[in-house]
Amino acid sequence: MREVTHRIELATKVQTVWEFITEPENFPKYVAGYENGYVKTPNATGMGSSFEWHGKLGPLKLKSTERVVEWEEGRRVGYEGGMAGVSFRSSMTVEASSEQGCHMEISIRYSVPGWMGGRLMDRAVIQPLVRSYVAASAGKLKERFGST
Repeated sequence: MREVTHRIELATKVQTVWEFITEPENFPKYVAGYENGYVKTPNATGMGSSFEWHGKLGPLKLKSTERVVEWEEGRRVGYEGGMAGVSFRSSMTVEASSEQGCHMEISIRYSVPGWMGGRLMDRAVIQPLVRSYVAASAGKLKERFGST
């Protein structure tokens, strides 16, 4: 599995960021590539909640399915899912870094199947796309909450 990690400092309190990032209707507002989708379970947040998202990855229209597999209220959320044959496990962690600011870490571990060209496809296409989309998502959060 490959891993891409991105850290940012936001000029907003942890609770405000947490409430925003864990509300499914906000996902397309900050997750680069997500355009729309829906909650597939009765619970929209918390352990076991599940989603289907539609969007674009480069020129491709894609569907992503994911479910919450880790939930530390007010601190950390983890998702497991798949998109176009690539399985992933992502997480977002927020922690106070000052009285008015917080540190956020976005991490995605993913695996490219051998039938997709494995390592070559990963190095040439998948990894650069994942890095740019994680950076774009972080940028959207910085725009929304400010950066320190």
